[in-house]
Amino acid sequence: MIEPERVPDEKSNSDAAPVNGAASPAGEPEAVPWRAPRWLLLAVPVVLVLVLLGIRALLTGDSDMNAEERDLPTAEQVESAEQSAEEVLTTWARPDLDYDAWWQALEPLLTPRAREGYAFTDPRRIPDLEVDGDPQVTAGPTTDTVTIGFPTGQGTFAVALYRSGEDAPWRASQIVFPGQKSPFDE
Repeated sequence: MIEPERVPDEKSNSDAAPVNGAASPAGEPEAVPWRAPRWLLLAVPVVLVLVLLGIRALLTGDSDMNAEERDLPTAEQVESAEQSAEEVLTTWARPDLDYDAWWQALEPLLTPRAREGYAFTDPRRIPDLEVDGDPQVTAGPTTDTVTIGFPTGQGTFAVALYRSGEDAPWRASQIVFPGQKSPFDE
């Protein structure tokens, strides 16, 4: 279908420039250059610098809370954690037990996430360990996290412990093999 040719209205000023976003005499929208507000031009570099500094702090471990400044567990809390960790390690390292007996003894000593991780472990594949030295305590990032290492004839095995509050019992979140890092290492 052929469209009729448009005849300009006598009252319209076809030579006038179109207003921002208005149609040109040819009927096409006029391109209008976008200009950013001044505050945006200043805010973008500032935000970018802050983000980069935050990423640097995460990667290098810089933070406002150094090990010397954070609260450390009390002697009583450490003793309680040591007892819990030793119970976990000696219960876990029982390759002589069948799975049901082993899991029944170990499960209540673990955090919910650790239960998921250790539920399919075959106790026959776990080394038979004997603790042959004093425990080594490493405080975690809070007073509710601690890693206790135990020297054995097969290297130092550790137990990473967590508790949900000061009065809550310690639960194992991970058995740490020799050469591995604790999940609480900073």
